[in-house]
Amino acid sequence: GLPLALELAGAQLRHLSPAQLRERMDDRFGLLERGRRSRGHRQESLLRVLEDSHDMLVDEERVLLGLLAAFPSTFDLDAVEAVAEGLVSGPVSRALAGLVDRNLVVADSPGRFRLLETVKLFARDRWPDDEPAERHARWLLDMLAAHSREDWYVSNVLATWLTGHYEDVVAVEDRLLGMGRLRELAELYSSLSLAMFVYLGNARTLAVGERIESALAELEFTDHERGLLHAALVFGSVGGRRLDWLAESSEQALELTDATIDPVAHAHSMYLGSWGQALRNTDRALDLCVEAARLAADAGADRIAALAHTYRALHLLVGGRLDEARELTEHLEAVVLGVGDGRDQAYGAFQA
Repeated sequence: GLPLALELAGAQLRHLSPAQLRERMDDRFGLLERGRRSRGHRQESLLRVLEDSHDMLVDEERVLLGLLAAFPSTFDLDAVEAVAEGLVSGPVSRALAGLVDRNLVVADSPGRFRLLETVKLFARDRWPDDEPAERHARWLLDMLAAHSREDWYVSNVLATWLTGHYEDVVAVEDRLLGMGRLRELAELYSSLSLAMFVYLGNARTLAVGERIESALAELEFTDHERGLLHAALVFGSVGGRRLDWLAESSEQALELTDATIDPVAHAHSMYLGSWGQALRNTDRALDLCVEAARLAADAGADRIAALAHTYRALHLLVGGRLDEARELTEHLEAVVLGVGDGRDQAYGAFQA
């Protein structure tokens, strides 16, 4: 997207093939400059042009450019305001508009912006510390913290948001890994459960699941954290086409998550773990679902309780107990529709 960069790159094709040029783009600032015969100095190199543009920025624009370089992909104004809070004086939108006017930030789609890769590398090279990366990570982690544990497993809104910010998730994941922040890493993986099951698609789900496998093999998580990771693998087993995750991790999730630490996560693991029992011992699978629903209801997680009973209905169907399954799904219908006092009656029937 930078005409000068294209011109300077084209000049290199006199002695490099396109493939060789591409391989050397990590050193683009050293590579993309004119020879000594150039008459003027301002257009001699890509680096010098960016330095001139950077020098012309006012303070808040310069600070904001550094912060925006932490985003791996596109971003919107709400995200920019979150990462810039307390660091940029005056309206953040005004500083962002200044960067757009100088063509350092590009309008990608209505309401969304991005930095060209070259500008991003330039800005990152001028980070005095890793505060921009930490602010980006904190923005995403705060988004997760603003949702309940129940939302992590049942909220389509949150799962859709995480899917749309997949590149941000990967960047934060890398930061947490590099800093050994394992509790936050386990929670990040756990929050991806529904997104892995429904929205990410096969390739991304498989990639996330394989990274979780590597983390389990290489890092020293607590037992409860390991349980969270195994539960995420169960959710990713269909999209990732890895039925071994379903077979192996459902038992581990059930065994390792701790109800005293997080009753909602443990209830979630209980109905996931029931799949491993459904064909071998239907009564055991049903008991796990009933206990999961009780635990979730006690924790105020009604949607998790209903989901546990949904699993219970499926196990009844698999076991050929059709009348019981029909009765249970009628109660579930009342819960889903929330008609009259049917919701309360349905939960009473569940507990009975």
